[in-house]
Amino acid sequence: MRTIESAYYDEEYILIVEEILDHREFQIMDTWIQHISTRRLSHLINVSYISYKIAKVLKLDSASCARAGLLHDFCLYDFHDSRYKHTKQLINHPKIASETAKEKFHLSDKEVRAIRSHMFPFGPIPTSWTGWIIQFADKVCATAEFFDGIGALNRAKHGKSRKYEALATYIKTAAEKGNPAENTSQERAQKRSGEKSPVELGPAK
Repeated sequence: MRTIESAYYDEEYILIVEEILDHREFQIMDTWIQHISTRRLSHLINVSYISYKIAKVLKLDSASCARAGLLHDFCLYDFHDSRYKHTKQLINHPKIASETAKEKFHLSDKEVRAIRSHMFPFGPIPTSWTGWIIQFADKVCATAEFFDGIGALNRAKHGKSRKYEALATYIKTAAEKGNPAENTSQERAQKRSGEKSPVELGPAK
């Protein structure tokens, strides 16, 4: 997804969310993986910016969408930690994120409710357009990030497979015929000195 690049160059959007982006504890989001290979910070920016753009088109509260979207998964722990990786995490993390966001930032009640309802229908129903937009953008981004991650894993797997196949062929050749790199080096040295290689000299008579 190229959402992050677009957000970075959108000065109006950055002015709305820079307080959050610059916050030390918010920057911790970049240390955790969210969906396969997407970091949580990237996911938060994706959801935030897409929500912001939808609200702009619909002439709704784009600032609230940007802020609440950026904080919708603002939990200060790794979702993949074995202590939290269970079904309750799916249901509980919106409440935790809304409480943490409210503690660290000045949010409106609408923004707090939007964060809390972003997992609908696995949580409360959204009570504002901001809430509806964020829960929609979250599902769109999560799906896109999931398939991006699958594609990245497949590319890495196939690339690694070809790499190891080439390495295996090299090792097999070296074992059967001697180290090809050393042979090539010896041949170059012999050509410079004018000597004949052992193969060219032939067996002793």
